[in-house]
Amino acid sequence: MRDVVLKRGRERSLKRRHPWVFSGAIERVAGDPKSGDAVCVRSANGEFLGWGVLSKQSQIRIRIWSWQEDVPISRDLFDELLSQSIGFRAILGLWQRSGTGQAVRLVNA
Repeated sequence: MRDVVLKRGRERSLKRRHPWVFSGAIERVAGDPKSGDAVCVRSANGEFLGWGVLSKQSQIRIRIWSWQEDVPISRDLFDELLSQSIGFRAILGLWQRSGTGQAVRLVNA
């Protein structure tokens, strides 16, 4: 896996669960990941912060998808996130499989 190491002190927003890493926060990138590749984000002292997807064209260089080191970005993660999304909407009465003809957004962005 490709590691992205942040500059010292730039991990604070991630520790508060803000899911974006801006280009100016990055100290170095191990390997040569391409846009769309999954990366492991680490603090300057090597602490795991999250799994994210790299975008070399954006000022938002990484978007975090998982905060758990043992849950990397994978098909299983997306299946679980979509299942949770449907479940939450069902609890709120927004999702029914009855074909009512109403639309509901299951995934935002």
